[in-house]
Amino acid sequence: MAFIRWEADFILMNRMKTNRTTPAESACLASWILPLLVLLAAGPSAFGQGAISRQNLGDGAGGTSVNAPIGNADGTLLAGSGFSFQFCFAATVNGPFTALGGPGPFLSGAFAGYFNESAITIPGFGRGTTPALLVRAWDNAGGAITNYSNAVVRGQSAPFISPPLGDPVSPFEIPVPQGLLSFRLTNRAFPPLAVSRGSNGLLLTIPTAAGQNYRLEWSANLTAWNFLTNFTGTSVLFQYVDQAIAITNRRFYRVMELP
Repeated sequence: MAFIRWEADFILMNRMKTNRTTPAESACLASWILPLLVLLAAGPSAFGQGAISRQNLGDGAGGTSVNAPIGNADGTLLAGSGFSFQFCFAATVNGPFTALGGPGPFLSGAFAGYFNESAITIPGFGRGTTPALLVRAWDNAGGAITNYSNAVVRGQSAPFISPPLGDPVSPFEIPVPQGLLSFRLTNRAFPPLAVSRGSNGLLLTIPTAAGQNYRLEWSANLTAWNFLTNFTGTSVLFQYVDQAIAITNRRFYRVMELP
């Protein structure tokens, strides 16, 4: 029983102080001191956070497996350090999602489309919990684009529920992200915004994507930008009349995607 063990250990520690322990007693004491020191050295993450493996091909703990290659808009598989991936997590699949760790590169050659980085702990979620996850990927323009939001060519997976998170101290108890599905990047660059003169002002004609939220802004100097309107795309052209501008005045316009 536990209290007998602790009493015996207390006696052994006192005997060690007086140099009266036998070799067998010293070995017994070391049998529980050393594992305790290993756990303390692992830090609080070993006790408070669960981990997931950052890979999209292979097997993991708990019988988990994943095979979800990621491709470009034309179907070619992403390869090398010119493309980045990043995990994101949330409490539910409805978000909001938070980036998890830094971005990582894709593999090349026979493993194009795949990534394989070290496991990572998820703040606020312990071993055995099942947070929502998704994976984002983007063309990083030779390393110049370090985050997803600034990328023109980018994409993300459908959100999914993680398998039960593993113990970060034991690599053999960490699952792979089973539930991750393949996806492709898309080019988010806007087609040219058309501007024409009308009797009531300037008519702006803007191509849109269904369900995507946008913000329309104007500037006189390309430095300070001013709000005009927000709107949601419908896969057809959106039109807006800027009545505040005189026909002879000069303005610049831009359209921004919103989350």
